[in-house]
Amino acid sequence: MGPIGKQLAVAGLLLALGYQIEPAVAGDPISTEFSADPSVHFFNGRFYLYATNDQGNSGKYWDSTD
Repeated sequence: MGPIGKQLAVAGLLLALGYQIEPAVAGDPISTEFSADPSVHFFNGRFYLYATNDQGNSGKYWDSTD
């Protein structure tokens, strides 16, 4: 079972025992800056959102450094 599966199993157990779990809430929208191609990653129990910026591309291929 992967890390997310383990977290879901623990959350299910806590709910079965009567604990209330409050979801984390991000602002809406998460970012007000221009962003493209978001990529979500899960490291050490936390989610990270990496967004790129297509504005600095040369037009031949994706070469933005932002």
